[in-house]
Amino acid sequence: MYVTVRDNNVDQALRVLKKKLQREGVFREMKNRRAYEKPSERRAREAAESTRRVRKLMRTTITTGRLALLGGFCCFRVSLLAGFIDHGAIGTTGCLSRPG
Repeated sequence: MYVTVRDNNVDQALRVLKKKLQREGVFREMKNRRAYEKPSERRAREAAESTRRVRKLMRTTITTGRLALLGGFCCFRVSLLAGFIDHGAIGTTGCLSRPG
């Protein structure tokens, strides 16, 4: 990753670099690696992150009225007539909803 300094404007180059690092998740990774995280804690954190991601995706799917795709494969079953949203756990196929 590199940033070009234009017209000796180092402050702007630093801002651009910081923004790139933020987008890449470097700061989050540094924060997570400050202390040891037990494998059970890591699994619990990743499960919570996954749940938040799915809920956010479902919110945006319902508000925009579109089917959202995750990495090219995703199947949602949104039953607005029944008044509920069915989303299962991410399985081995990468599908976010249970068949049937």
